[in-house]
Amino acid sequence: MLSFINRLVWAVSIVGCLGACGVSRAAEPRLDGILTEWTPSDLIATDPAGDSSGAFDVRSLYATNRGTRLFLRFDIGTTLNLQSGAAGDGTLRVQIGMPGGRALTIDMRNKSLWRDNNPALTVTWSAVGYSTAPSYASDEFELTVDLSTFGVVVGSPITINFSSSDTLAANANYVMSNAAVTPIRRQAARSVETQFRIASVNTEQTGLLNASQQPKLLRLVDAMNADIYCFQEEYNSSAAQVKSLIQGVDPMEDGANWNVHKNNDCVIASRSPLLAMPSPNSATACAVIDLPAAGTADSVVVFSIHPKCCGYIGNSDDAQRISQMSGLVTTLSNLRAGLLGAAFEPYRQAPAIIIGDWNLVGSRTPLDLVTNPSGPNMTDAVPAHLIGEDVTTWRGTSTGSGSFTPGRLDFLTYNAGGSLSMLRAFVFDSATLNASELSALGVLAGDSAATDHNMLVGDFTFAAPPPPPCEGDADGDGVVNFADITSVLANWGTSGPAGDADHDGSVNFADITRVLASWGNTCP
Repeated sequence: MLSFINRLVWAVSIVGCLGACGVSRAAEPRLDGILTEWTPSDLIATDPAGDSSGAFDVRSLYATNRGTRLFLRFDIGTTLNLQSGAAGDGTLRVQIGMPGGRALTIDMRNKSLWRDNNPALTVTWSAVGYSTAPSYASDEFELTVDLSTFGVVVGSPITINFSSSDTLAANANYVMSNAAVTPIRRQAARSVETQFRIASVNTEQTGLLNASQQPKLLRLVDAMNADIYCFQEEYNSSAAQVKSLIQGVDPMEDGANWNVHKNNDCVIASRSPLLAMPSPNSATACAVIDLPAAGTADSVVVFSIHPKCCGYIGNSDDAQRISQMSGLVTTLSNLRAGLLGAAFEPYRQAPAIIIGDWNLVGSRTPLDLVTNPSGPNMTDAVPAHLIGEDVTTWRGTSTGSGSFTPGRLDFLTYNAGGSLSMLRAFVFDSATLNASELSALGVLAGDSAATDHNMLVGDFTFAAPPPPPCEGDADGDGVVNFADITSVLANWGTSGPAGDADHDGSVNFADITRVLASWGNTCP
């Protein structure tokens, strides 16, 4: 291990290099369809309204980058789905020109990418790290793509334009001027104050019984150490089979007797007592779970959901999703009103969690129904991956008709405030972990590839939440500056709290990264 003095010299060199060496301290943008991190300085082009030949009428274009990864934001003049819709809408293409005559074309509605202006030279989504947000209909969207495979480097000039439905009067010019950032690395361990952890994953066509998928999925289940697991697309398994598999894994290594409720393909498994609720439809499994802390004050209502897939805003698939979510809202309202019978009377005010594969590729209405302050009043957690700021849960393994580009299809919503507080939530993708992280969790890099969805994980408590941590403040003085670098180095290799700038229970290089990413911030 480096001596303290050597580590201090090393840190000084890092801080001194900021700016002079072109190092970007800004974190990677979070591609989630929430546009608050974009600034006016990111605007690189505007376009008149009403000049489109199709439904997509581009009005503005924003761009930023982190290393070779390009991030775009653009509006389309009306609320539509980016990836699917009525045939008369036409399509929108993004065209990126790069040095050496290289080019990338992204065709939104036909869900295909190709290179060098030749549609026969198709490019897979994963090859260029492509994803979009939001997955539901909107009038503004974000996308990201990594241009390194085209020879782009920091400092490369590129051009951006649109075609088909609309086009800019002239190419928008952009220089990939921002240096790459080191992804923030978080730990998968349960938060210290956690009273229960919930994890959910779509297992892709009864993956728990598939000979190839099963060992990978069970390693994920074991690694997450959750108290409650929710699964979707478990069409052909029985509740008894799921119970046997989870008890065989024994995630908490305590020999717990697991309880399982299954409705159609949706599953809820709990190591605490479970009281199944009447399901509003085949897309929902719901149950009240009594957690170990004494009394019904420490109970939670869990909905594992998998509404109708596909379609677009206003079509029959979208209408069915809305109907299914309306049924869920009615079930929750009936519980609150005491209409589900005497067995559920003690749980009328129990907080709720709705988690699973929402298939939210049409309107935003299903999400609006549950976040309605006058209704269920749920909070959308929007968790990022353990590593970096990606929020993608659907990786997408194919292109073309019937497919959907990588994005966020799995949601975790919960009743914030009152008796329930969320401590943290994250998306788990084993492919992003390094060797030591994989070994510590007992998983393999390819385990998450057992399904086309990533696992969602959330830590909750019924106690009052602790004050939010001041990210980057390693010494607790409320200011992120050189003293925090010193604190990290002085406590290197310990579990903190001194020096633990990212509050993950370990003082290491990730804390240096967090200090630099938060440099100059002040906290109350």
